Amino acid sequence: MIPSQHDKTECPRFWSTPSNKGIHAGVLIECDASIKAIISKIDADRHEIIIEDLDEMHLLVKEGKLEELKLKLADVRPSSILC
Repeated sequence: MIPSQHDKTECPRFWSTPSNKGIHAGVLIECDASIKAIISKIDADRHEIIIEDLDEMHLLVKEGKLEELKLKLADVRPSSILC
């Protein structure tokens, strides 16, 4: 089965880049620039989530960190909404 565009976060791929050692299972994340900036800020201190910054709307993140990322985004997003 080929995943649809909406299933990208559920389709792990394996990725290796010259800057990291080994091969990591990754998940492609498609998001707008503001969400990408939040994800980048979350990952800035320890560099444990993002494998590769692909372009202005796509990030490849470690599959094992996806749930952690979702929880951190859930914590950040409600506080940024103005009522």
